[in-house]
Amino acid sequence: MSPAPDRAQREAARNLDLAKRMREVEEAILARAPEHELQPSLDRIRAVMELLGDPQRTFPVVHLTGTNGKTSTTRIIEALLRELGLRTGRFTSPHLHSMRERIALSGKPIDTERFLAAYDEVLPLIELVDNRSAAEGGPRMTYFEVLVAVAYAAFADAPVDVAVVEVGLDVPEAGVMVIEHADRLGLAQLHQLRGRVGRAGQAAHCFVVADREEIGPEAQARLEAFVRERDGFALAEADLRQRGPGEFFGTRQAGLDGFQVGSLTGDLRVLEEARAAAAAALRDHPDLDGPWAAVRAAMEARWTARLELGRIG
Repeated sequence: MSPAPDRAQREAARNLDLAKRMREVEEAILARAPEHELQPSLDRIRAVMELLGDPQRTFPVVHLTGTNGKTSTTRIIEALLRELGLRTGRFTSPHLHSMRERIALSGKPIDTERFLAAYDEVLPLIELVDNRSAAEGGPRMTYFEVLVAVAYAAFADAPVDVAVVEVGLDVPEAGVMVIEHADRLGLAQLHQLRGRVGRAGQAAHCFVVADREEIGPEAQARLEAFVRERDGFALAEADLRQRGPGEFFGTRQAGLDGFQVGSLTGDLRVLEEARAAAAAALRDHPDLDGPWAAVRAAMEARWTARLELGRIG
């Protein structure tokens, strides 16, 4: 008769069972649409949250969005909140070793047992939403959506005092945006970023951050125009005035092309008259011969290579 397993053996067997179940769950989640195959809709995750009783509304949430540095900023904010004595939840992506790293409780990755408990809680509802979506011709919930559902369920079950969540840019309720190194961006990029906040009709703020001692006069003028103008067309005109029209025959998208007589925004009438005169000249002399021979020679000397671009495609 073999001796009964001691406590250490029982714990080892339990951990082995948890690890095996975790691998099975990871495989099931990884079998879903990956993060680079976007399924742009909030309908599926919203449906699961409603069936769960909207756990994401049981605690305040700090949303972090942007292009670079989101995870680092999320960790910093979460650490500051923990220093204030708050129980925190953190959601970031991607992970390095285990998908559990994406969900943190009080600064540490969620343990296997809690992850599995949250997954088991949301799985029946995920399958319900999957079936409903399939019946309507839609996709299953994605890899990312499932992890979001697990995270919010785990945060509510913990429970946490506050969650810090890294999100994408498509957040209609977003009310604050901070654009660092704004002097390095063009007016079109700045305007697009500013348009990502305040889309739900609420008051919103966009802060641009730049080093006044390092930026040049062009960047200073660009930022002043951005702060001054809210209308996209007005910003486009300001951008055109500052950068120039670029090359008419070539690949440069900014800067003057040697024509420093007319302004596309300030001398539109003169430019229209010039275009009408050019059209008349081509109608009378389509080969630019006779009185226009010198003009043709100058164009061929300056733009022969660039005019070849017109034949591409």
